[in-house]
Amino acid sequence: MQDRSWMLNPKAIRQAKQCINLIKSLTGKRVKLSDPDFIQVLHEHVEKTGSRNLRDAYTRLIAMAGVGFVVQSLRPQHESFNMTAKKA
Repeated sequence: MQDRSWMLNPKAIRQAKQCINLIKSLTGKRVKLSDPDFIQVLHEHVEKTGSRNLRDAYTRLIAMAGVGFVVQSLRPQHESFNMTAKKA
């Protein structure tokens, strides 16, 4: 279970909403704050779009969420490969 206590901070929620709005305007995709992998999804969009505005809003959100939360929520991109390899 991930620590989502940052969601009690109104400034963090504003940054999250800014990220959501930027992603919608940049990609047309709708990201939901209720997504259990919200930070991971934001991280992926920051990497894909290369938008400086999105990166800045994401960075401010991460600063409010705390490093421990971010490290826990970001999965390695090769995770699905590792799970497949373990099953074989």
